[in-house]
Amino acid sequence: MRILKLRRRVFLALCTLVLATFMVPSAWSQYSATSPGPILSQAGQGSPLNEFYTGTYLGPASIFNLITFNGDLTEVNTATWASEARWLVTNQSLGGAIAYQPSTVGNFTFTISINKSLSALVFLNPGDALRFDAYESVNDSGVDASWANLDHTFSGTPIITSLGYYAPGTSFVLDTESSNFDTELALYSSAGTLLFSDDDSGTGTLSSINAGTLSNGTYYLVGGGYNSGFTHGFAFPGSAAGTLNMRINGSTISSGSLAANSFRVLTFTVGIVAVPEPATTGLIAVISIVAWIGFRRGRSKCRSVVPKSECGLSRC
Repeated sequence: MRILKLRRRVFLALCTLVLATFMVPSAWSQYSATSPGPILSQAGQGSPLNEFYTGTYLGPASIFNLITFNGDLTEVNTATWASEARWLVTNQSLGGAIAYQPSTVGNFTFTISINKSLSALVFLNPGDALRFDAYESVNDSGVDASWANLDHTFSGTPIITSLGYYAPGTSFVLDTESSNFDTELALYSSAGTLLFSDDDSGTGTLSSINAGTLSNGTYYLVGGGYNSGFTHGFAFPGSAAGTLNMRINGSTISSGSLAANSFRVLTFTVGIVAVPEPATTGLIAVISIVAWIGFRRGRSKCRSVVPKSECGLSRC
């Protein structure tokens, strides 16, 4: 009897492993793009005088929620300020870009080390090509500054709430009605392509997107506060905060407090559940067969050593 109970526990544990393998998406814990430098920063955004470095993401499709920058900035023009040195990060595969200011330091001398962490959503897919351009918000004469020991790291996993599945052909109206602050809303494809975004198309400063009929696939609905930024592959949260109410076709799907500089991310799928990759299917089959054989052996042993009247099962 004890052997049977043990084998049944093993069987249930293996079943749990199979479900976990199927349900939990793969993701990297982080991705870093680095360069020893030097990278010259000497003109406004988009100028060919500025220098850049690149990186290629080779991990599985992932969504990160933190950008961390580290780098050493050396003064070249004595009139330049560290706060004028900026970065433009572009996902060349998706076509989206974000710009940010890594330092608030004014005039400086020699070399200073700069560290900056940014809350953001970053969608990355296998093979995505990334480009990191240095530039200046104020163009002083000649080269302003030079960067070295550069590191852009994408990390962190956002909380993503699944809404389940919708039937093919469903038409979608997405909004933030009944929220009590200035909201913004965006809809992304599973790859991170920005499909729709809206600020004030709802009541007052609330948001509304008439997405219509969506193709079969998985989508991410992102809600945030005023001054959020949305583009292909990236999203920057705004500073407004309050109670965020998110709806699909007039029904509330999520409601609660949203802090400043944060997002709420929901996901849903239109159409049929995706079939696992062949390797995953094979693993599930092997584990299931092994578990079932173990279970059957346990039952056979139970028959051989325990009288049926004492087994406690209708079919020992």
